[in-house]
Amino acid sequence: MDILVTLVALAICAIAVWGAISFWTEGGYDRHEPERTAHGPRLDDDDR
Repeated sequence: MDILVTLVALAICAIAVWGAISFWTEGGYDRHEPERTAHGPRLDDDDR
């Protein structure tokens, strides 16, 4: 039972470390959001 708890804890820690590394190396989660303008999100086909 102790081994199971240890493996689950290691898996959670590994996911947390992977997420932190991804966050710092990719510049944060804002890369998924479109560029903001005064009129809302900027779209790729927007000529403003």
